[in-house]
Amino acid sequence: MERLEIRPPAEEECAFAAEIEKACLSTAWSERQIRTRSPETVYLMAFWEGAPAGVLSASLSLYDGELLNLAVLPAFRGKGIAQALLEGLYLRIEGIPELFLEVAESNFPAQRLYEKNGFSTVGRRKGFYGGEDALLMKKEW
Repeated sequence: MERLEIRPPAEEECAFAAEIEKACLSTAWSERQIRTRSPETVYLMAFWEGAPAGVLSASLSLYDGELLNLAVLPAFRGKGIAQALLEGLYLRIEGIPELFLEVAESNFPAQRLYEKNGFSTVGRRKGFYGGEDALLMKKEW
């Protein structure tokens, strides 16, 4: 068994995905939202040695994509899981020329990850996360 596996969640794993989102994100999806996501949504889970460790969701159109959520449980951070989730997304979005995301202005680790992956800041959304601004970032292929 590989140490890290990235794949869409099986039906019975959607509850674990929702728990990861709830533990890590203020914009968490419910189990129902994860189960009933649209076909235009990529939803991936990371499993570290079989244990649910992280999630990623992105919405796609013919012209662009938007990274919606990326979360790794604190116990699994620092193992390359967020990077692996991004790479799993890249494999599934061939032909989409640009990918957007919002990241909290204070979330420096996430900003570094995105910059390392070729994202650049193209704007700011005032008060996007409650009282905190978000940086709008974009990656082009």
